[in-house]
Amino acid sequence: SPTGFTREAEDFVASELKALGLEPEFTNKRSVRVRLGGSGRPLVVAAHLDTLGAMVRAIKPSGALRVTKIGSYPENYIEGENCVVHARSSGKRFTGRFLLDKPAVHVNADVGSTKRDDANVEIVLDEPVAKAEETKALGIGPGDFVSFDPRTVVTESGYIKSRHLDDKASSAVLLGLARLAAERALSLGREVWLLFTTYEEVGHGGSSGLPAGAVE
Repeated sequence: SPTGFTREAEDFVASELKALGLEPEFTNKRSVRVRLGGSGRPLVVAAHLDTLGAMVRAIKPSGALRVTKIGSYPENYIEGENCVVHARSSGKRFTGRFLLDKPAVHVNADVGSTKRDDANVEIVLDEPVAKAEETKALGIGPGDFVSFDPRTVVTESGYIKSRHLDDKASSAVLLGLARLAAERALSLGREVWLLFTTYEEVGHGGSSGLPAGAVE
């Protein structure tokens, strides 16, 4: 659910809350808000659904993709990562990998010291393309969203390793809290709301949609 491509996450959370017998609602910015119960001094507990992502900026002559970042992070965080390009024109998804434009150590002696930026970290598609026209023929173009492989691993000792646990882990905790409240397994000492926000990663909308009367 990279920023701008969060509808599936929003709908999933809303459906989970409805299944518990709660009555979630969408704010104008599509944050999911739900009242758990209680009375007096409304307390809001929030987590965000959107994650970091990227967008196709241009198609290079080689057929590789230049991207622009959605959210704030250094390019070395995504170098070598697998990704998915979501083509808007066709609805198809194409896989690829973020690589330095000159990634071979035995050819490029400066590979270790090269500053990574959007000009030299590109997406190489898992498609037989060697020029821009071939990539365009797939229906890929500027404005298409790019999501990162979360690389989720659950270890034998019970630890979860994954991208996007900021803030999917907190979102999962809030869903667990909603279940406890719906099952009357806890007593609420005050009015409690849950707020699952969107657009937090790009710095707007993260705190919008608070219910009226919220004091904390």
